[in-house]
Parts: sequence; structure tokens; C-alpha cells
Amino acid sequence: MHSSKSALLAALASLAATAQGRLLIHLPLNETSGTRANDWSGSNLHGTYVNGPQLQGSNGARLDGVNDYIQLPNNILRNLGSLTASIEVNIRPEQTGQYFVYGLGNTARETGFGYGYLFATGDPQLRVGITPTHWDFEAEVRTNRPLPRNIWKTITFTIEAANGGRLGLYDDGRYIAGRTNTLPITAPGLINSGATVNNYIGRSVFQLDKYLAGSVRNFRLYDNVLSANEIAALHRPQTQPTQPTQPTNPTQPRPEDRVTTALTSISIPNSDNIRGNINLPATSNGLAIRWETSDSSVVRVNGLVTRPVGRDATVVLTARVSTDGLLLPLLG
Repeated sequence: MHSSKSALLAALASLAATAQGRLLIHLPLNETSGTRANDWSGSNLHGTYVNGPQLQGSNGARLDGVNDYIQLPNNILRNLGSLTASIEVNIRPEQTGQYFVYGLGNTARETGFGYGYLFATGDPQLRVGITPTHWDFEAEVRTNRPLPRNIWKTITFTIEAANGGRLGLYDDGRYIAGRTNTLPITAPGLINSGATVNNYIGRSVFQLDKYLAGSVRNFRLYDNVLSANEIAALHRPQTQPTQPTQPTNPTQPRPEDRVTTALTSISIPNSDNIRGNINLPATSNGLAIRWETSDSSVVRVNGLVTRPVGRDATVVLTARVSTDGLLLPLLG
């Protein structure tokens, strides 16, 4: 797997080749102890395990359906005109009633009802949607069947508000439906002007709804609509038993997410006004970086800068990051 990142000198730093959608948050939910759900995206948007879910490493966080859930950081939808949200979920047979697999938005203090949110639920039908206000303004994708029990499913939801708006729902990486009503599609970042404080996995933004009785892992949020091939790459065939057991070692992050994190973590301070040598990092997120330069007479791959006399110069530095020797569909 490989990808690259470029920085323009005497101009703003930019990516020459990177993920088509920036990974904003990735919670593998593979911890075995503690209360922090670690974010592997590089954004430091860590979640919090609330009321003691059972942490099962590679088999995810087992939620009891009573009162435990994962709290996500505030305002994670801010400035988003589109998004892709994906999660792996394994619902148990005892799940009943109205519930959300995840809900991102706000709860009205006066009523306890959701007011501005996006969501995914598995019953009475697999359904996803978004609303700027009440439930009766939900633009949604509704299927004709519930999520099956005792099996891991990868549910991916795409939202694009521009150009009339589009919604998409994917089950195990396969497209199954688009918008099934005609209500307007709200840009996620416009929900309460981007201020959202009731962002949950395993809990609804409606206070009277049930909690999730099931296991969850690999929650991801991207800042745009991924392609069909990129969404397919998020799904992995089920190899874990449907009844989770305690693993000996936690799951490592997916290689494509390690590369994404490595690329988005690389920065060159003052890249629009270089006046001295550059400290080019040799590694990022534990992966080696190989630097290339478009003009070694000005900037060498070791960061040594020779400023031209009497003129400015633009040089492209390309950082190439690789792991596992595989090409990732998610990255260019």
C-alpha cells in the first residue's frame, strides 16, 4: 500500500495524492480496558465509553442495551457539506423497540426529542436519515427489512447536500438504496450551525428510545462522499464468531487508515515562506517517509535549502508513505 503527499513552497501546502475523502474520525473500538475509545485518524477525536460496555478487542465493544454507549466529541459535524459515515454492528436477538445504532446531533431539553441530527437504525427496517429539526423532516433512506441478528454488518451512509442533494445506503459495501422520500437534504454542518453535543454510538438522541443491544466496531466519518469502490473497501468479510469471545490481542488499525493518518499528519511549517532549511520528518504514524523534490538545486530531499538570488521559487516536495506493499483503492 502506498500513497504520497506534496507541499508547495512559496504557496500553500497541498496534497498531490491523498485520500479522496479525509478521514475525520476512526474509532476501531478495539480496546480491552479503560474508558477512552481511541481515534486512529490522527484528529484526536477520541470517544468515551460510558457506563462500562464490555470491551472485547477485535470483537468490538459489547453494549448491554440498558444504559451503556460511546460518547463522541462535540461538534464533529461542523463545516461538513457532505460526509460518509460507516460502522460495523452485530445486533443481538434481544434488541427491541426504537433505537439508533448511532445518532449525531442534539436533543431538545424541553421534550427529550431529537432536534437536528443524523442517524442509523436497524428496526423496524434498516434506515438512515438526516434532519435539521424534527423527526418529520427526516430526509431518509428506508429499506424493506430489518438488520439481521447475530451477524456483523457494515452499514455505510453517504450524504451530499449540494446540487439537489443525494443520500446513499450501503450494506456490507454494496449499494442498496438512495433517498426514499422527497424532503430536503440538509448539509450536516448546518445542523444547529455545527454545534452538536449529543453524538452517540449505541444511543439515540431521543431520550425514550432503547439503547443498542449489540456489538460495534470501526466507526468512521469522512468529510465527503466516498466512491463505490472506496466504500466496498471498508467492508471486510466476517471471520470473527458471531458470539464474541475475549481476544488475546487487539485489532490493529486497517493499513489504509494508517496511511491516511500518516499523510494527514505531515506538515511543513511556514511552507508559503521558506527562509531556511526544512526539518523533513523521516516517519509519520510509525510509517517511513521517502521524500522527493522537483528541484534539488533549491530544496534537497534532506531538507537543505539554497535560496535563489533575486527571485522566488516554487518547489514541490512529495512524501511517499507505504505499508504492506499493497495499493489502496481509497488513496491515489
